[in-house]
Amino acid sequence: MPILLKEKGFMLIVIGFGLPIILIQLWSLEKTHIPFAILIAILAGILEIFPIELRNGKKLSCSSIFNIVVLVQMGISEAVIVVFIASLFLFYNSKLSFISWLFQASQCAVAVFLSGFVFEYFFGKLGVFTYITSVFAFACTTFIYFFIFFAITMIYKSLVFSQNFSDVLKTEMNDTLLAFAVTFILGFRLAAIDYDQQPFPFWFETIFAVAVFLFARSIAQVLVRHRKNHLTTLENITQYMEQKVHLPKGHSKRVGDLARRIAEELKLSPKHVDAVHYAALLHDIGKIQMEHEIFQKRGALTLEEEKLYKQHSELGAKMVSAISGIEKAAQYVRFHHEQWDGKGYPDGKKGEEIPLGARIIAAANEYDKLMHSAGIINQKKAFQNLKNTKLDPKLVEIVLKIADFKKAGKDHHPGLIQAQNQQHFHDIKYKGSKLLKDFAVVQAVFYQNGSFYHINGEKVQIPCEQQIKSLITNHPIQNGYAHEFIEDVPSRKMYNVHWICLEKKILCLLFDVSHLREYERKQELRIRTIYRDCLYAVTQGKLTLIEREELKSFNQGEKIAEFPVSEKNDVAACRTFIDQLLKVRHISEKKRYNVLLSISEAVTNVLKHAVEGKMKVYLNHDWLKVIVEDKGNGIKLSELPKSILLEGYSSKRSFGHGFSIMLKMMDKISIYTSTEGTTIILEADLKDRLIERRKNIPL
Repeated sequence: MPILLKEKGFMLIVIGFGLPIILIQLWSLEKTHIPFAILIAILAGILEIFPIELRNGKKLSCSSIFNIVVLVQMGISEAVIVVFIASLFLFYNSKLSFISWLFQASQCAVAVFLSGFVFEYFFGKLGVFTYITSVFAFACTTFIYFFIFFAITMIYKSLVFSQNFSDVLKTEMNDTLLAFAVTFILGFRLAAIDYDQQPFPFWFETIFAVAVFLFARSIAQVLVRHRKNHLTTLENITQYMEQKVHLPKGHSKRVGDLARRIAEELKLSPKHVDAVHYAALLHDIGKIQMEHEIFQKRGALTLEEEKLYKQHSELGAKMVSAISGIEKAAQYVRFHHEQWDGKGYPDGKKGEEIPLGARIIAAANEYDKLMHSAGIINQKKAFQNLKNTKLDPKLVEIVLKIADFKKAGKDHHPGLIQAQNQQHFHDIKYKGSKLLKDFAVVQAVFYQNGSFYHINGEKVQIPCEQQIKSLITNHPIQNGYAHEFIEDVPSRKMYNVHWICLEKKILCLLFDVSHLREYERKQELRIRTIYRDCLYAVTQGKLTLIEREELKSFNQGEKIAEFPVSEKNDVAACRTFIDQLLKVRHISEKKRYNVLLSISEAVTNVLKHAVEGKMKVYLNHDWLKVIVEDKGNGIKLSELPKSILLEGYSSKRSFGHGFSIMLKMMDKISIYTSTEGTTIILEADLKDRLIERRKNIPL
């Protein structure tokens, strides 16, 4: 049966059960409960729009908290309307087709209906809920809800992707357990408060839970953003490498994607998976240090050329070992050309003597080569033939299972069956996380008539009290909600303050984000260090990314001139001065041309990307040092490798062809960039030219 027919058929079966449940329950809904259900549904919809993105790419919305709370507080009808309205938010905010949206809404409705039925059968009438007697009942209801939801998901994926049921069970189990735990822990607090008897505490807890969730989302965004920046750095480096040595576009990224998928399939630890992924992205980086003619040559290599070519894995390993944070990947880069039968290089290792990470990269590399080689009719059979010769037989079977052998092309990324939620859940360790342990709600208070009060009505003092009063009084509140960051200078703490209008009172929540900011600062420094190491490695020590503190050391030596740069005529003035300086020192015409061209590019870029700047010229023994500063917006860290290394890459903040020219022409380049501007230090060695001149002086 065609996959599309299976998918649509199963979706229609679920909709066939779920849609009648939705319609019947909407019809039987008690009118007095409609406002309550709609308000809760709106909050659930907000959580659907702003989910937490986990590190593996999956998203956790936790709207199920409100599904279960309303179910036990009010009943099945009210919970179904919450499910339906919240799903409308998802439909509006996502790119789901109508039938996919209806399928998801029906899936939730079926789960709510059956879990509500189980509750009433075993624990009594819904809506009668007490803290002491209902812990077990709430846990069982939550479990049944997720069990049904989980079962539908597993059947769907087994049919659509032709996966073994046990494989789907393994990949989805962790996500379901995490969602169950979060729903039970946060949901039970709400369910234990009787809405009819205590409406105000109920809404207080509800708003508090949403605020905590949204703040946790901001923490998760920081973690995911830094990891993505890390990967973007390495991927940008591979683009430069592919351009320089004429590799197929996107080869390194495709190998990295498939290598990661294989590592996850083997259930390796998250750190091991990351090391394999990074090594796969950089497996060909050593080719940058080799003569490019070897890669452009048509026909077979000579014995000498082949010997040189085989050095690229060792050269690459040395370069990767110099990049902070991914030193472990160097071993995999070194041995990724070893073969299972022992006929590979550089050391002739065989079988399990070859590190597992290197064997994984070899399998992903061979797959991508086959899928992008002309003249191979049956790529799948060709790949199977590599078993027990070039490749680990176990890894061959895994690639045959997870990779797509039907599609290949310039823009296609084979190696992964692109299905939503197909990746494994990994590396989400909340227990033992220092960041999450340090994150805390300092206080939750009410503000009224110029004072702060605890929920029990007692007057209290809070950190940064005057600043917060000023914020609440003067800061405009949009849609009844606002937030701001403030710093307590004496304690050196930073707080994220949220305030929400509740009729005559204002609910004020203080989150201590000092540790989060410190974590972010350390991560930014780590990312900059990785960029620095990568740029230094791929340019063979020619280019250095420097920090603000290091700028002082460059402003040393004999300063012989300084020029403002604010208009076109300044470019000519800078160029003329450097030309005369080099002529006086009898620098060769070729060297002079190289320096002048580089200076022109650097100074011209000041006018292109900034309001103004300046050029300073230093002589330090036999080195010419030209510092070009601008007061522009700087270059985004994530764009730095492309802006600097990719020839012709152009954006509002990049250098276009300019930096490629400077890299070729100058002996050393250092760069500092921030939101306040960019400083480029160009250095030229004049010593060799002086020696040539002395040789020509008659004795």
